Amino acid sequence: NLSDERLISWLHRYLELGGLPGPATQTLRSIDAPFAEARHEEVLRQTFRQILHDVLRRHALRRPDELEAVASYLLAHTAQLSSYDSVRKKLGIGVDQVRRWSQYLEEAFLVNRLGRLHFKASVRRRSPDKVHAGDLGLRNAAAVRSSPDLGHLAETAVHNALLQRTGRQLFYWQGRYECDLVVKRGSATEEVLQVSVGDDDRLPERELAALVEAAEALHAERATLITWRQSGRHQIAGLEVESIPLFRWLLQQGDQLALETLDVAPPPR
Repeated sequence: NLSDERLISWLHRYLELGGLPGPATQTLRSIDAPFAEARHEEVLRQTFRQILHDVLRRHALRRPDELEAVASYLLAHTAQLSSYDSVRKKLGIGVDQVRRWSQYLEEAFLVNRLGRLHFKASVRRRSPDKVHAGDLGLRNAAAVRSSPDLGHLAETAVHNALLQRTGRQLFYWQGRYECDLVVKRGSATEEVLQVSVGDDDRLPERELAALVEAAEALHAERATLITWRQSGRHQIAGLEVESIPLFRWLLQQGDQLALETLDVAPPPR
């Protein structure tokens, strides 16, 4: 059996180097090889450039610098709200161009967009989407970062694991607070999730408030707070909230990318 500390060390590397097969698995298992991570990062940069080259060729685009700028911006802002107009303002590229190229990048699985859950279609259309990187390693290799950004990386890891559930729809919720992820199955709200990975023994009040607000408004069947180390069941404003460490949650989901990275079998159900 692997210790929690060992699993957390593997999780750190998964969040940094991603889950692409082949080079990622070799690098992550070569934990004592000092050159392995640098080599893998270069492979990821080459893969990023190849994906952009394929997008340019497939759609006969002629502005590679602008396409790369849009891709790098979206990846850098993983797990953050981003509208086409906000990208236009930051990069000085026409909004129609941003929209078209963003769609091409989604087709290439470089990024995913997460819409806001609201019962009015007009509100949904006006609301910005959340952007999530398709792979965390590609994101970290391509984006200019000023901080480790652990919270956004963890939220994207959760989002990408949830994408593998069949028959579900994913959204974010925005009321007085923002709830990171809502899992819908048909008309039912199966689960609401909030990701808070600060290394602190105290429960995060703002994240819990967002979770309770979304769970009550959507009549959610379950409410889950994903943490770095904390676990337990809590009664918050009459609602039962389960807190669970990210590495354990990923294992429970049977997320194939995380399991290959961690090199362990899925737990019995």
